[in-house]
Amino acid sequence: MEKEKNIRPPFNLAKLRDLFWQAMEIAGWEPFLEDDYDDFKLIFGSHKEPLADAFTRMALIAFCNEGDPLQLIVHFQFFADPSLRRQKDFTFSASSAAVLFGHFRDFCHRAMLLACSEIGREDEVSISHSSPNKIKFASGAICRPACVLEAGYSYDRSISGDKK
Repeated sequence: MEKEKNIRPPFNLAKLRDLFWQAMEIAGWEPFLEDDYDDFKLIFGSHKEPLADAFTRMALIAFCNEGDPLQLIVHFQFFADPSLRRQKDFTFSASSAAVLFGHFRDFCHRAMLLACSEIGREDEVSISHSSPNKIKFASGAICRPACVLEAGYSYDRSISGDKK
């Protein structure tokens, strides 16, 4: 007897945008749409209360890998306000990045469960002082963040399992 393939539906970026937006609101972020194209979604958010004593801005980027609706990449970026903590206050060891990201991992996982019904594979977690972009912080200052924390996740629904 031949086994049936477990076929999962392709990702719908318009629906994901709405679900990620909802997840951000639930977690206390005030989202606003930056770019809303068919092939990627970029949502920024601000948080009134600094998380981990400094992080008040975030960006969420979702896109399908090479336009394939079965392969989704979700990238979270959290930005530390330099008026709250200076660059030198952040250390760059694997353990400090893990502790710092622990503050945000729960949010990332809840957002992905709401939007995608599953948590993707965590591909990267990084922390750095460098950012090519300036961010407008709550103080009104437009400047480079003191720290950028990034986490990338991927999903591949083209790999189907067997139904039991």
